[in-house]
Amino acid sequence: MNASTNTLQDCERFFELNPYAYVTAEHLVLVLGVGHDELSTALRRLAEAGRLRRIGIGTESLYCRNVE
Repeated sequence: MNASTNTLQDCERFFELNPYAYVTAEHLVLVLGVGHDELSTALRRLAEAGRLRRIGIGTESLYCRNVE
């Protein structure tokens, strides 16, 4: 499943407004109100692009803004 542009933008906006946040995908599903599959794809794409950092593996992974 492809992440929609809106989901990518919503994820980026969340981390811009919460620059010190460390959150799980499950938390973002609740906050953003999007489906888990679509959000997982968006988070993966943002991490691969270097905009987010993923810490850990699996469902317990934390995501945060990449400031490097």
